[in-house]
Amino acid sequence: MRERRGRRRWMEWSEREGCKGRERERSKAERGRERERERERERERKRLEKGRRRMNERKERIKNKENLIERRKEEEEEEEEEEEEEEEEEEEEEEEEEEEEEEEEEEEEEEEEEEEEEEEEEEEEEERRMKREKQNG
Repeated sequence: MRERRGRRRWMEWSEREGCKGRERERSKAERGRERERERERERERKRLEKGRRRMNERKERIKNKENLIERRKEEEEEEEEEEEEEEEEEEEEEEEEEEEEEEEEEEEEEEEEEEEEEEEEEEEEEERRMKREKQNG
């Protein structure tokens, strides 16, 4: 008898509260689905963030390579300029040396000419002196 009463009460309660129980079950399932959707959104967000990070890293590597190439190019240009300057300096030095040699040669030639002129003058002077001596003598 007691069982019947308990069972009847439970049935009454179940009829009264049955909707709520089903709602609770449904909301529990919805919460589970919502959590699953949230996890999926989080996975998607992480996947996108990882993709963005990889793209940014790739862009950074490309930029670094371009900068390195540009720097090497500038260094090569500087080296070429330095080599050209050195060559120009060497050419100038060679030209100066050649000019100095030419000047020295000209000076030597002038000195030789002067010596020859002096010798000729001395010879002429000697000839005149001898002529005077002959005439006086």
